[in-house]
Amino acid sequence: MAYNVIRASGARSGSITPAVISTIQERLKSDGWALLRGFDMDMTAFNALIAQLCKTITFDPARENSEKNTQKVDAGLGPIGLHIENGNTPLALT
Repeated sequence: MAYNVIRASGARSGSITPAVISTIQERLKSDGWALLRGFDMDMTAFNALIAQLCKTITFDPARENSEKNTQKVDAGLGPIGLHIENGNTPLALT
């Protein structure tokens, strides 16, 4: 498995470009994950990115939607151990 951190500095752009999307898709197909660092991102931009990457998104009905393709996660104030069922949202790549 590769170390899948995709950095804005390496992409020479703070924006998510078609080349960055291509790299994300390659990493998701080969390893199932990718971490983005340093990109200009807010909830609207993240929502648009998810729409480009996923054709199907599964939501947790107990969580509040923040955008069409994203949900808010409120873990509260106390420490919580990692739970695989809440660790990631299943998705299907386009």
